[in-house]
Amino acid sequence: MKYAYTSAMVTLAASATVHAQEVTFDLASVGSWDSPGSPNNIVLTASLPAGSIVSSVSWTDVVGSGLGGPSWGNEMQMDVNGEVNVQFFPAEGSGSAGGTWGPASGSSPANFSTDELVLEFYESYDDAGDTVDAEYVSGTITITYGSAEDCNGNGVDDSEELDATTDCDSSGVLDECESLTDCDANGVPDVCEGAGVANDTIAGALPLGLNDSVSGSTTCAGEEATYGDQCDTEAFTGDGPDVFYSLSLTEVGTIDLWSCNSDYDTDLSIHALDGSVIVCDGDSGDDEAGDGCLQFSSRITTLLQAGDYIVRVGGWQGATGNYVVDSSFVAGDPCAGGPQIFNVVSAADFIAQIGPGLADLCPGDIINWGPGVYDWGYTISLAANGVIHR
Repeated sequence: MKYAYTSAMVTLAASATVHAQEVTFDLASVGSWDSPGSPNNIVLTASLPAGSIVSSVSWTDVVGSGLGGPSWGNEMQMDVNGEVNVQFFPAEGSGSAGGTWGPASGSSPANFSTDELVLEFYESYDDAGDTVDAEYVSGTITITYGSAEDCNGNGVDDSEELDATTDCDSSGVLDECESLTDCDANGVPDVCEGAGVANDTIAGALPLGLNDSVSGSTTCAGEEATYGDQCDTEAFTGDGPDVFYSLSLTEVGTIDLWSCNSDYDTDLSIHALDGSVIVCDGDSGDDEAGDGCLQFSSRITTLLQAGDYIVRVGGWQGATGNYVVDSSFVAGDPCAGGPQIFNVVSAADFIAQIGPGLADLCPGDIINWGPGVYDWGYTISLAANGVIHR
């Protein structure tokens, strides 16, 4: 079977086509062998003019084959001069071992100087030493390069292009040649638009109204701190990227927060102004299908005294995504009055007076149970009057 063949080290002076300031490599029949640095790995090279600056690496219609063996597609990777690493098929794991993957296309920014391109094709996990694990069936790699005077390789001297729109950080280098991050993909480098997320810290918390809805993304946020050790639920990890909102109550009342319309596994928590956690939740919203809650939604319903609080929106185990947090507030303390007394004689009577459960009862409330059979799908038989104190 083809999977089993072996070969000695292969180093190719690139089968490459040079067009102005691009170099294109054909990947057909390139093998993916062993771990990085193995002498068996295929290495493609190409010479560049002295002083060249590589600005991007792109790949088009790359198709890989596991040759019927145990290799996974996400193990097929490429290193470019030790500066750029490409994983062509990141989603192809054990479920498609030995299969065919792709076609995959994409690009990665770069910013390094070199007179020679060196592309090493390797396996992130070597299934069998000294044996080809997989093979590239088709596709191309294109390297774009320029010079110190024309870093983006468009034939125009950089000095003629520099202005506030092309060099927003006033570094003297075109933004597109600096590999500046743009985590929200809006075309403006993060460094040029201030903080990527305005409410990334407790100090920058944005206001949340008592009957309100706020939305945003945690994708570009940082981590303020870790809070998981202050909570007793496994569904709340309290780490990773998060954003913050300020909540002000002028009177005691019950606040209800939920993240049902978010598109990822959220964490919600309410904090004192010093950051300490008052209440936290991971997945309580899962039980609220009637409210349109998605799986792994968070929900907090709690009584708070008048004062100022911080609300944190995060993700389970650092998950990020687009969030929507809704809030509602009911003023007053439902348990401020004297104890309530309920006299019940059946399950139906219980539900009519109290509801399906005991969660809304207050400390000191009393249920007087009359003799009878109480059927909630299971039965409780009482031979005489009883009193339950919650």
